[in-house]
Amino acid sequence: MDHTTAPHPSPGGVHTIEWIDFGESKCEAPYFRSSTFARQQIRWRAEKRFLAYCGDGTGLGSWLRGLAAAVAAAILSERALTIGDARSCTLASAGAVPEYLPRYFRAKGWSSSRPFRTKADRARDVLVTLERRKLRTYNRAFVHGVYVGNASVQLRAGYRRGPDRIFGDSPPLVARFARILGWPEFRADWWAALHSCAYSYSLTPTHKMLLLEREFYGRHNITFDTETGIPRFKVLHAWLDEGGAAGARNGSTRSPSAFARDPAGALACFDRLDGDGKPTLLSDSPWATRCAAAAGVATTDGVASATAPLEKPLLDWWLMVRAENISALQNRSSPLLETAWLRGGREGAYPTAFWEPCGAGVGRAVECPRVVL
Repeated sequence: MDHTTAPHPSPGGVHTIEWIDFGESKCEAPYFRSSTFARQQIRWRAEKRFLAYCGDGTGLGSWLRGLAAAVAAAILSERALTIGDARSCTLASAGAVPEYLPRYFRAKGWSSSRPFRTKADRARDVLVTLERRKLRTYNRAFVHGVYVGNASVQLRAGYRRGPDRIFGDSPPLVARFARILGWPEFRADWWAALHSCAYSYSLTPTHKMLLLEREFYGRHNITFDTETGIPRFKVLHAWLDEGGAAGARNGSTRSPSAFARDPAGALACFDRLDGDGKPTLLSDSPWATRCAAAAGVATTDGVASATAPLEKPLLDWWLMVRAENISALQNRSSPLLETAWLRGGREGAYPTAFWEPCGAGVGRAVECPRVVL
């Protein structure tokens, strides 16, 4: 099992945090674990064959959904993956995530940062959008069926342009990708395994993120399993979409969260969530955060929305990766929760969700002003 030692908590009642990257540990693809992926990324970068990931979503979860697709496309087209920002994504929007991400996460053993390229270099780039198409050829000259020759690529992907758009219903492409990853035969769980490996080797927490994690543990007196090292807290995710990310993405009004309808009843769902660690509510809603804190539930501070700085949503995502169990308080999981589930190398493709409040939880009666839905 791979270990990385994280900073110690502040003195006081103090224990050592030994960070165990369970997502990486459950990545069983020899292509990643043997460092072949990192070595090839370094080589393709030296060859100046780039694939810049230009996320087309408005929120962090959407951007993360597209990242796994970008990793797969870079491998299949033999190009160095870079996190596209406003300077490198000249043919598509880069979104806000690349501006903040390097402070909190980095690639493992290779660099995904924007390389130095002249304006003339960028002018030769080819834009490829992940969309449903019959021909999905991938090699050094084709990306998603589009002939690009030796040009670098700006890949537009996101919430509705995930790896399913790459592989579609093409068993030969899936089989080819499985051979690259070093699997001797097709795996039923290849979809979840792809995400776990892609996120684990593209998103390793920086010292800054580990300090934020440590501060959360100290503030809420989170303890650790003595055998596994897993921090003992469990998470319910209440996505009220107060930042308007879902509406901006698809123009629809999202069904209200169970927390918005009945805060005390929603918090009672902790009693049905496996694990005996500290109940923790993570939400994009300051209102939901205040309500949960008043009920003695652990929370993170700040405002998470489509337009606010991303420190809180990035911390929330990482805490969901690290938690002993996670679930949703809405009628479907958010992309943020889904990608955290996969980054953590958990069993199954997606986490369960509590669509309705769970009743009156013991000791969790809380009065909160209702939101206007």
